[in-house]
Amino acid sequence: APPPRGSPSGGGSSPGPAASAPPPAISMRSDFEQLETELRAAQMRLLQTEVGLERAKRAAADHEATASALRAQLEGMQTLGRRTLEEERRVDERLEQSMRDAEHHRSRAQALRVEAQAAQDRAAAAEQVGLDFRRQCEAAAVTLTRLIDENNELVERLNRQSLSQDGLRDEMQRMTDHTAAAMAALEALIAAGGGPGSGGGAACGGAPHNTRSSSATAAMASGGDVEAGA
Repeated sequence: APPPRGSPSGGGSSPGPAASAPPPAISMRSDFEQLETELRAAQMRLLQTEVGLERAKRAAADHEATASALRAQLEGMQTLGRRTLEEERRVDERLEQSMRDAEHHRSRAQALRVEAQAAQDRAAAAEQVGLDFRRQCEAAAVTLTRLIDENNELVERLNRQSLSQDGLRDEMQRMTDHTAAAMAALEALIAAGGGPGSGGGAACGGAPHNTRSSSATAAMASGGDVEAGA
């Protein structure tokens, strides 16, 4: 047992019988109770430490689970981020392609607008040509109508002239026939009269005159035929 408190650890003169006597039992009991109290306090602290350690372990496990969940969530977010970046890259590529297509479409649209304007100009020119041609056709129709009317009038006039010339030719033909009959009768009279003293010379002299008259009449008839043919 440890030496009681207050006892010398050695050295000096040894005390007398009264000084070396053990302390009372009350003092030892209080020390024991104090030690027990300290032990219980230490055990309580140890228990509290164990409880705190257990709580710390549980908290560490919770933290580890949370960290694992966060790591999984982070990995998922990283995967999603990579997919998002890839999708953004594809969207950028499609956007660039769309911009190139839009530029091509704008160029094509400009060319089509130019072609449409040229087509409109050609259509306007063709319409103007059509209007001019229509006016020319209308003028030609008026001219043709006038020419037809004039032609009809000319035909009617020619028909009237033809009828007049036909009547004139008939009259001249009757005159020619009458003259020929008269000449034939005169020649018959001359032939019937005979001799030189019977006035045959005058009759013969008259015959050439009548012959010339007949020739003139025939010429007039032929001239009438020529005019009718014209």
